[in-house]
Formats: sequence, C-alpha cells, structure tokens
Amino acid sequence: MFELLLTRRWRSAAALAGIGTLGFALGAWRHHGAELFAQNPVVPAAATAPASDYSQRVVAYIHGNIPITREDLGEFLIARQGASRIDLLVNRRIIEHACKQANITVTPEEVEATINDDLKQLTMDRALFVKQVLRNYNKTLYEWKEDVIKPRLMLQKLVQTQVKVDDAEVRKAFEAMYGEKLKCRMIIWPTGEERVASQMYDKIRKSEAEFASAARAQAISQLAQSGGRIDPIGHGAADDTLIEKIAFGLKEGEMSELFMIPGQGVAVLKCDGRIPADTTKVFEKEKESVYRIVFGKKVEKMVPVVMKKLQDEAKPLILMKYGTPDQEVQKAAEEEMKLMSQEQRTGKPGSTVPLPQHGDGKR
Repeated sequence: MFELLLTRRWRSAAALAGIGTLGFALGAWRHHGAELFAQNPVVPAAATAPASDYSQRVVAYIHGNIPITREDLGEFLIARQGASRIDLLVNRRIIEHACKQANITVTPEEVEATINDDLKQLTMDRALFVKQVLRNYNKTLYEWKEDVIKPRLMLQKLVQTQVKVDDAEVRKAFEAMYGEKLKCRMIIWPTGEERVASQMYDKIRKSEAEFASAARAQAISQLAQSGGRIDPIGHGAADDTLIEKIAFGLKEGEMSELFMIPGQGVAVLKCDGRIPADTTKVFEKEKESVYRIVFGKKVEKMVPVVMKKLQDEAKPLILMKYGTPDQEVQKAAEEEMKLMSQEQRTGKPGSTVPLPQHGDGKR
C-alpha cells in the first residue's frame, strides 16, 4: 500500500521494475535452498564430467609463456563474487527450466525492445542510462540484459496466463488515475518509535513549521527528501484503503490522528489541498491503456508467488554457498556477513537501516 503512494512517477518506476524482479527472482531467496536442504539432506551422487580442456583454455599470457587459464579466471572471480552470485545462478536456472517446460522463449529482439521502451518511460538515452542507472546498481549492460530484463520477461510470460482483469478493476483504476485527488504529506515513525510519535504529535499539529521540520527529518529517507510529500491520493489508488479513507476525511490544512501502517510503523497525514478530476479523460477512450496498466501491475504482483512455487518444486540444494572450498574465502565472507548484521541491528554508520530522527533534528 505505502509503496504505491511513494511512487512519484509510476511509469518510470515500472520501467525499473526489473530491479525488483532481479532482487526477488534471482537473489532474494538467499537461504531458501539451504532450508530445503536441511529438511531433506539427500545429496545427489556427483556426476562424472567428461574429460575436457575447457577450463584449461588460455585467456592470457605473462612473460611470453606463462598461461593464465579460464580456470584461474574462474577461481579468481568466484573468490570475490561467488557468495553473491550462487543464488542468482540457481534461481536463473529454475526460471529457465520452467520456461523450457512451458515452451516459453525470450528473444534478443524482445530484450532490446524492452530496454528501449524502458528508456522512453525514463526519458533518457542509453548512454545516460549506462552512466547513471547501471553505475548506481553496479551492473554492466550485459548483466542488465541477462540478469534483469531477460528473467523479468520470462517470469512475466509464465505469469500472464494466470492473470485476469475485469471491467470493474479497469474502472477503479481509471478513477484512481483521473478522478479527484488529494495532495498530502506524511510522517512515519518506524516501529518502536510510537512514544516519540505521541510526544511530537501536539507540537506538529499546532505548527506548520514544526510539521515541516519533522517531515524533513523523518527516518524514511525518500519521504524526508520530499518533505513528506507523497503522490496525490485518488479513490481506489491502493489495495488497502486505510490511507485513502483517512485522507478523504481531512479538510485542507487538517492533520489526521496517529495511525498504524502494518510493517512500517506509526504515521500521520496532512492534507495540503485537492486536485479536481481530469474531465478531459473519457473512460472509453482510455480503457485500453488503463487495462494494460492494471494487467501489468497484477502480473508484477503474481511474479513472487509463482517464483516461490517454482523454487519449492525445484528444491535447490546449495552445497557450496561461497562457491569455493577455500577456507580463507569462507572465513572472510562469514566475517563480512556478521559485521553487516551487527550494523543493521545497531544502526551504526554504514548500516542500511536508517536511524530514527526526532523533532529537533538530532539523532
């Protein structure tokens, strides 16, 4: 629910939806295979690979005659990236197997067309995309095509036969997009900060300046950067109508009572004004485009469900979670994971968990 309200340009966000697919389908199920293995620790007999010089093919020479082989390169890369790539590879193979069973293919032309369509929605050319977006995600263009776009398209093709959209859903989406909307700002105190929210409530209710200050200093960085502003709220914009009901019960300039957002924390909403319905839009003319939007959103919502089912059926057994038996590599990887876990629990610098911010702007 709340993620929808934070989407400032949903079309642009949809263009990058492959990021979410990448995280879910190819990397987020990090320990699921290990859990399955713990439940059924039967290790298949090791297959005997045919003799081959593949791993010994030379990729470079030094001093004229000292070879560096594909095996050398492979071990070098595994030691540095193996732990973060095994789950990605396993899940990629699960998707490919399911698509093969369903006679689903994705062509290079489809991948290119999707990238071009995404770039149009993001209003940027390929060069800017590579320099800004891919660099930000530490991805090469090849990785983006093979590990984001292609699996995203494969999963969508697997899912889309299970998705149905009726007229009522299309009309609801049309109203959400083009009907009356409210401009609002929101402050969220993370779970555990309920007392802080209660202490601050009277102060921010009585003073716009105090509300604005608290909105800019709140823990959720995306909200803090926008001063608490969220996308205009329309009727039927979210599956959960809690925020919609609260928003449409407010007058301009009025602030709501504190309310809970499951999984997020305690929040408050302030109405800054109303946006009248766009009367230039006619349902029958917009019906097809709105249908595609609703269909696409339902497909994206089904992807995690289908992916989990595929993985449960595949029962992956990840026997070497770091990709190498090298004890030094394993020791360093485990130390790094332990340190990251400590940072996330304590909220110290470097943690991915933002520190709660209080009304005075101090941590």
